[in-house]
Amino acid sequence: KHYDQVVEIMSHLNMYAASHFSKFKINAVTDITGFGLIGHLVEMAKGSNTSIILDVKSIPIIDGVLHYAKMGIIPAGMYNNRAYFEDEVFYNSANYRNSAECDVLYDPQTSGGLLISLSEKEALEYVKIIKSTQSISCEIIGRVTERREKYIILE
Repeated sequence: KHYDQVVEIMSHLNMYAASHFSKFKINAVTDITGFGLIGHLVEMAKGSNTSIILDVKSIPIIDGVLHYAKMGIIPAGMYNNRAYFEDEVFYNSANYRNSAECDVLYDPQTSGGLLISLSEKEALEYVKIIKSTQSISCEIIGRVTERREKYIILE
């Protein structure tokens, strides 16, 4: 069941999500690959000298991923990503820092979808369009703020 779902998700090309870009003023966009979500967020924040507050509860996670992560079935690259980017992240909870839920944020995705930065108004409209026209997950997972001590703040 999990295998079939992953194949379906990974087979859905990012071009469908990108097909609506011309209607919006995109601030930044990247596909989530080897750096994992956190790595790509750090790169975006550094590039714009901002911080990003991440709403971890809103991040879509494929069914079964947390189960496997809790079993320790995690790619070795996750540990590399974590070692490289973790100093740029503020954790609101020490318990979260050492959880499987946190591990997946550093997971070196190979086909993780698009991470897009838009104004709040445009982000709401973009999500509405994607949800009405595509069969892919699309969520607002955070917001950009002025530069703080850390580039990424997990809430």
